[in-house]
Amino acid sequence: MFKSGLYLTFFSLVSAALGLLRSIIVAHFISVEDFGIAGTFAMAMAIIDMSANIGINRLIVQSKDGHDADFQASLQGFQVFRGFVGAGVILVLSHPLANLFHTPTIAWAYQVMAIVPIIKGFSHLDMNRFQRESRFMPGITSEVIAQALSTLLGALFGYWLHDYRAMIFAILGQNLVYFVASQLFAVRPYRLAWNTQYIKGAFNFGWPLLINGFLMFGVFHGERMVIGNQLGLTVLGWFSAANMLTLMTAGIIGKVVDTMGLPLLSRHQDDAHEFHKKARTVMEATCLIGVSIAIGFTLLGAPVLHLLFGAKHANGTAVLVLLSVMYAIRTARTGPAIVSISRKDTLSPMLANVMRSLFIPLAFLAVHAGFGIVAVIYAGIVGELAAYLVSLWKLVERLGFMPHELARAFFSSMAVIAILLLYEYLWPAQAFALASWYSLVIITATASYIYQLRSICTIATTYLNKYGPKFA
Repeated sequence: MFKSGLYLTFFSLVSAALGLLRSIIVAHFISVEDFGIAGTFAMAMAIIDMSANIGINRLIVQSKDGHDADFQASLQGFQVFRGFVGAGVILVLSHPLANLFHTPTIAWAYQVMAIVPIIKGFSHLDMNRFQRESRFMPGITSEVIAQALSTLLGALFGYWLHDYRAMIFAILGQNLVYFVASQLFAVRPYRLAWNTQYIKGAFNFGWPLLINGFLMFGVFHGERMVIGNQLGLTVLGWFSAANMLTLMTAGIIGKVVDTMGLPLLSRHQDDAHEFHKKARTVMEATCLIGVSIAIGFTLLGAPVLHLLFGAKHANGTAVLVLLSVMYAIRTARTGPAIVSISRKDTLSPMLANVMRSLFIPLAFLAVHAGFGIVAVIYAGIVGELAAYLVSLWKLVERLGFMPHELARAFFSSMAVIAILLLYEYLWPAQAFALASWYSLVIITATASYIYQLRSICTIATTYLNKYGPKFA
């Protein structure tokens, strides 16, 4: 399991790096405004993903019927249906989306993107089924190949077209290659079926995830929609550069924990003691990952942003620390979500996102009242914290966790977050704490924080004793 985790982490980082490289290359070839338009395509993709999303990829990992060929064929049948639903949704919304960002002439671009869910709908679910046996390589290899070609397409079309169309070709190429790779790496013959009993069970599992999909759209893209609508696509362009750095870093590592943690927890559903032990480890890991991301961007965010995206996106420095804090809390709350889903509780993550979504109107009001882009992110930080507290409360209420089991990781993580926010208050819009004496405060707080994460320290000690160097 440890070796599989290392491989998964490495190739997931490669995939993320390729995706980031694609955006960086395209950003250098096109204007900041066009990069803002390209950023709206991520919102269109999110609309596609949330349409009819009942967590098929998670269900085939979590369900006891996950190995059954008929069960898989039925899920694949529903996945195809979902793809056509997603295409219909994006076609209907193409003109409203274009008008939302005051660019009615680009509605055609969203209509072209409607091809994507149909392509994704025919992907082979063996890529997810393999995760039941901790076989992550086929799925991650498919993703890496798809990202590599997408990066190449982004570079070629960016050099040729010099506008946002380069991103359209890159996204289409990525999804087409993943579809082909998923079929090539699959073991079972691809088959479609429609077993009403299986589909009903899938819907019972996934209806909260369906609602959650709509909420997640607001969670991940609500602030960007507010910025694009109220402040314009140029501001959205440099904001997207900063947002991409922090979001992709948090997202890919969170995905590793999700991919590894869900099968691990599902195997211990019937052993309460072992389940709680593994659950605490997963939650500590997501807290540590989130805090580490925020620390990294606080220490070195500004020079990294300038190096990767260039001077024309330098305004993004103003929001790097705050964005990294927001995504740190969001990463931390993926831990309780994974734990809940492993016990077929998809309602709790949905309720947490309901709480998070309530703060999106606050962000809109803040910008409309003239408080600027920083107020939008502060609203997001408070919303993420409120959602995190809801997630922990639901673990206590529904899964029998004791408050003291969850308090240590929460309070210690928030203490480090507070130290990072204090830096932003003292040196606003800098995102380069390594250049000041305050970096010593951050490093000391980080060391103290890591030391008290008992589950993580125990695992680290165990593996060091087993795999580390031996001294006489």
